[in-house]
Amino acid sequence: MKNILTIILIFAVFCQGCATVFKGSKSSVNFNSEPEGAKVMIGGMNRGTTPLVLELPSGKNQLVEFQKIGYLPQQIFLKGETMTGYVILDIVPGFLLLWVPILVDAVTGNWNSLEPDNVLLTLEPAAAPR
Repeated sequence: MKNILTIILIFAVFCQGCATVFKGSKSSVNFNSEPEGAKVMIGGMNRGTTPLVLELPSGKNQLVEFQKIGYLPQQIFLKGETMTGYVILDIVPGFLLLWVPILVDAVTGNWNSLEPDNVLLTLEPAAAPR
């Protein structure tokens, strides 16, 4: 009986949610544009120019705008999507540990990921003034 309690305690400490332990609360997103050098704007803030890699909150949808002088601005929507694999990995220890891993990952949103995680936009030239 003591060995079973030890195993359950080890699970409780180390399996607080698979996504929380292995992935964390941010997603890495690659931003590229043709031509390069477009500003990447998120929430009205300039986050850098392409090519660019940003760590963004996984559980939050993001509207991203690309801007470059001489080109039309373009937007893309990044959607926070639940990663089914982490949910499945939480279920088995979740039954043994009174749902702790499931609750941890659900509350923190750590089992979410932003999609797409690799963005390439081709910017269209702005019309020349007549």
